[in-house]
Amino acid sequence: MSSNPTLEALEQRIIILEEELAKARHDKEALHEKAEMFENIINGVSMLITYMDTEERYVFVNRAYAQWYEVNPKQLIGKRVADILKPDVYERASHNIKKVLSGQPVSYENRVIDKYGRECFVRANYEPRFSGEQVKGFYTSIVDITESRQIEEALRESESRIQTISNNLADVMIYQVIAKSDGSRKFSYLSDTVRTLYGVSPKEAMADSRLIYSRIHEDDIAYLIEAEEEAIKTASRFKAEARVKEPSGGIRWSMYSSTPTFMKDGSVYWNGIELVITERKRMQDELVRLKQALPVKLMHGHRSYQTGIEGIPDDPYLRRLIDIDLEPVEIPPEGLVLTDRLADILDVRPGEDVVVEVQEGSRYTRSVPVAGLTSQFIGIAAYMDMQAANRLTGIGMAFSGAFLMIDKNREREITRTLSERPRVAGIVSQERAIEAFRETTAQTMLTYTLILSLFAGVIAFGVVYNSARISLSERDRELASLRVLGFTRGEVAYILLGELAVLVLLSIPLGFVLGSGASAARSTTQMP
Repeated sequence: MSSNPTLEALEQRIIILEEELAKARHDKEALHEKAEMFENIINGVSMLITYMDTEERYVFVNRAYAQWYEVNPKQLIGKRVADILKPDVYERASHNIKKVLSGQPVSYENRVIDKYGRECFVRANYEPRFSGEQVKGFYTSIVDITESRQIEEALRESESRIQTISNNLADVMIYQVIAKSDGSRKFSYLSDTVRTLYGVSPKEAMADSRLIYSRIHEDDIAYLIEAEEEAIKTASRFKAEARVKEPSGGIRWSMYSSTPTFMKDGSVYWNGIELVITERKRMQDELVRLKQALPVKLMHGHRSYQTGIEGIPDDPYLRRLIDIDLEPVEIPPEGLVLTDRLADILDVRPGEDVVVEVQEGSRYTRSVPVAGLTSQFIGIAAYMDMQAANRLTGIGMAFSGAFLMIDKNREREITRTLSERPRVAGIVSQERAIEAFRETTAQTMLTYTLILSLFAGVIAFGVVYNSARISLSERDRELASLRVLGFTRGEVAYILLGELAVLVLLSIPLGFVLGSGASAARSTTQMP
């Protein structure tokens, strides 16, 4: 009777063992499937992956690694890495292998020769495998970065070309200045033209921005600060003109144009250019000299500016004063009418007085009220009723110039006749002055457009390149899965790069439309 329970227990035990055995077989098969799937994934990626023991012998290599050396993966197992790598390549790698075997992760770049004899660059990452505190081996992952190096080299060459161009533009300086939240300024880049424009090296100016800012004319500093604050407030381009003290002691006119980039820490990066516009200003002054102007120095507080007061007759015919809206400007019987730019320089408003110091004769001074302001396309000037201007001089009715309407066919004869007159100091053709002004402006715009186009090309290249790198980083698992499924490298590249190409092609016409719209919106009228 006692043998039956023992038999039943034995049968139950056998059943349990069979179930455990079946489960073990199932777990083994599942583990084998996972190992096979993992191996397929590892063999499907383009990255070169290996595992080596402490004697630097291959324990595992993936298919891409074996294909690099044109051998079967099994042929590499058990061989030492020194027997596979070329001596110069192993010499550069051996130092890093010793480091990883000491327990330190390693990442470095190496120069190798591929199976086609081409020079390539790879980035190798070594990761140690520990058993307790002891290193048992290390994993390697190697990526071909030749294309990235070539792109980076092309980018460096492009930047070098831009720097060479900017350094050889005598009247153009490219700069990047950081406006920190505490109000301080620091230049992070300056083209070599700073040597001729400011008499300092780029390194010196980047170390001390005061070497640049101290040369701005003191009467223009407040105007520049106001223009910069307005650009920050509206997140728009900064553009202003100012006088600069040259290293030789003279004064030049410069135009500053830059675009702000706002950082999270509250600082603002201004990327811009400085154009020397002294010649353009000279042409503007030439146009001003077409008028009958009294040379004066206007002063308001500590600010001053040398210009001319133009006397406007009651009913002008050949010389009509108009504003930027092409509307006639009314000149009051008394007081000055200033251009808005001149009012900003002097920090004066209608109703306030300015001190007028005449720059010829006895150089007497008078206090004259500002009667109004006007906006004009070019020039910085002051206007006054002709009779009031004559009273200001104290010498009665006087003329410093005259406008003549002549027969175009007799221009040479008239010019020659007037040149022979001893009381005629000079003759200026308005048509030629405007033509010279247009030519100077066109040259300035061409230089400005060239620099902006070069910057735009570099930025576009960087955006597309970074987008490709980011897209590749985010989708590397998907692309690796496609390789496992049998897609070739060309097909995978077609999927990745084709998407970027479509986006670029779609963005180009959109950019043209937006750029044309923005240009049309900012263009309110046409220059003469």
